[in-house]
Amino acid sequence: MMSAPAWDLPYYAFLLAYKILRPPRLKLGFNVKSPGANVLLPASFLGYFIMLSGVVYDILLRPPMIGYTQDKLTGSVHPLFVLPDRLSGQFALEGFVMGFTFLMGGAGLIYLMSSVKHKAKYSNSIYSVIGAISASFFALKMCESFLEHKLGSYLNGYRA
Repeated sequence: MMSAPAWDLPYYAFLLAYKILRPPRLKLGFNVKSPGANVLLPASFLGYFIMLSGVVYDILLRPPMIGYTQDKLTGSVHPLFVLPDRLSGQFALEGFVMGFTFLMGGAGLIYLMSSVKHKAKYSNSIYSVIGAISASFFALKMCESFLEHKLGSYLNGYRA
């Protein structure tokens, strides 16, 4: 019999402990109702928005809300909403806008699936499908626009 590798030793110790010890059988009754769909969907969308907009990045690094750039010809200062040439950095407002854009695209896809499932009048279902597709398409174009602002030559092909 071969000896177990070092990374398997905690696993075997865990199995040995459960062969010797027996966990107690407790029946704890919790009178907690599970939240309904009207609470769960907005809560999951809020968590999705917080994660995608980079709130953790904003809390840890404290980037400015927007940036400023100076025009070389006139010397005037203009606001800058997208941090150029840095894919891993962002302004706080840029993160919120992109989080909302991703949220709108996902909500459009969810709405598209739900509008196809339910049996409604033909005109209402057509309006729902058109609205869902336009929301998803708008989110896609916004993401492409942001990447083009951040990377400069994104989707333009390689030009030497």
